Amino acid sequence: DQRAAPRAGPAPHDVIAAAPPPGEPRWYRGELHVHTTHSDAEWSVEEMAAAALERGLDFLALTDHNTISGVPRLRELVEDRTLVIPGIELTTYHGHALALGAEQWFDWRTGLHGRTINQVARDVLDAGAVMIVAHPEHASDPICTGCRWDYADFDLSLATGVEAWNGHWRYREKNPGCLERWKRWLNEGHFLTATGGTDAHGPGYWQGEVPSTYVYARSLSIEGVLEAVRRGRTYVSCGPRLELRAERGDAEPVMVGDVLSPDACATVVAESEGEGLLRIVTNGEVRSERRVEGEGRVEQEAREGDRWYSAELWDELGETLRAVTSPIYVRDHRLEGHPIP
Repeated sequence: DQRAAPRAGPAPHDVIAAAPPPGEPRWYRGELHVHTTHSDAEWSVEEMAAAALERGLDFLALTDHNTISGVPRLRELVEDRTLVIPGIELTTYHGHALALGAEQWFDWRTGLHGRTINQVARDVLDAGAVMIVAHPEHASDPICTGCRWDYADFDLSLATGVEAWNGHWRYREKNPGCLERWKRWLNEGHFLTATGGTDAHGPGYWQGEVPSTYVYARSLSIEGVLEAVRRGRTYVSCGPRLELRAERGDAEPVMVGDVLSPDACATVVAESEGEGLLRIVTNGEVRSERRVEGEGRVEQEAREGDRWYSAELWDELGETLRAVTSPIYVRDHRLEGHPIP
């Protein structure tokens, strides 16, 4: 969103009460944030589609600013090789949000005739799409119009997730701040899936170690991917595999997006493939960490007072993020307005 200017979810799955979905879920890799010349990017739909096929993505969301006009052409070009998720980046003067699964245009104009960001979010959800708060700590004007999320009155229960990682980690999106804002919202009791995307406006945005979103879905379909995002079945990575689960004796493991009972005798386990510092983050703080090389594993016992867990893989200096998972929640972490089904 370098030059962007405004132009004309449900709670997580309760493993205690609900049965797993049918089908054979697996991890799929995709891109959830990209632009073309239908808004403010350097490359056409055709150029972006060719580059996307070279990346070998399972799915791709086109999220041009305040328009879905490029989606039909993208489907013509790649649908038989890459699943196209229709999307739009709702680009306002006080924050940006991705509407994933958007088959229609949404009126993004907050303030017009009293329209609020909460009404925009409800329109997105009513249409069956999901709303992701994009790059919440990105610097705003003059770098990017309205990029920082400044809606103090926004009802976060209407958001499905947060873009915790946008573009190259050390780029000006202020990714450490985005990651910390997501953690702060989790500590406030909100259920928010972690997503990432390159926010690509041209081929240079896809060079180097850039984030992809991995979803654990029962099918490679629009609804399959959106369901995984709604349920918090995600991790974001520039390449390394990273998984988090809570083991409970002979019971089925609890995975990301699930809710762990606070009285469960559980071991939280993070596993990765790659090099660096593997961490388990509890309530926003690093509790367990070890240096790993190749296949790595860190574990810790669940304790009273734990509210959520996430796993992170950093480089050896602990300066550059390489992967992060959505949370496992603890049942006592609920707030009014965030019921567990």
